[in-house]
Amino acid sequence: MPQLTPHTQRWVYVVTPMVLLCTLIMVGVHFQGWDISWQQQRIRDGEFWRLWTGHWQHLSWSHWLMNQLGLMLIVWVSPKLLENYRWLIAFVVISPIIGLGLMGSELYGYVGLSGVLYGLLLYGCLVDRSIPLYMKALVFCVVVGRVVIEQNWPEFNSLTEEQIGGFVAIDGHLFGTIGGLLLVLAELSFRKIRSYRKILSKPELHSD
Repeated sequence: MPQLTPHTQRWVYVVTPMVLLCTLIMVGVHFQGWDISWQQQRIRDGEFWRLWTGHWQHLSWSHWLMNQLGLMLIVWVSPKLLENYRWLIAFVVISPIIGLGLMGSELYGYVGLSGVLYGLLLYGCLVDRSIPLYMKALVFCVVVGRVVIEQNWPEFNSLTEEQIGGFVAIDGHLFGTIGGLLLVLAELSFRKIRSYRKILSKPELHSD
């Protein structure tokens, strides 16, 4: 049996439990009546945990499949996400940014990972030094361009809505993208501060 590369091993260790979790929730929703979705009124009533859990519930099995494939691909092409629990930090941070952003909308309910995936892709790509600059620019333009198109022409997602059996919450994609960009700025700022500290901590050189 061929030996898995370190990247493949990390990918399996991260993706497997995440997909299993989404599958378990999907089974519970359809056969046990579970409901951990983002619901505006319930969050206003104090169920703040829905800001995180709502992203793990899905409308249908086709919706579930699309998000799982997207998750697998994004984590695979963004190796940096697998280092230092960046993927987990991204989920913890981006999820409530989306949830809180939607509190000002007319939506009463929301489910799905797609908004988080938008932010995850941007974050994972833009902070990875091993990815060429032109690829970063391409990913940025594609993600941001899609968000702009969705905001101005909502009918752009009509085919997706047919496939998943429900309405595509385009504002979730918008706030997910914003969350990803905020994480990028935070990490780049942290790197800059750390590099300055290293420079300042070096002993001064003296000549005879």
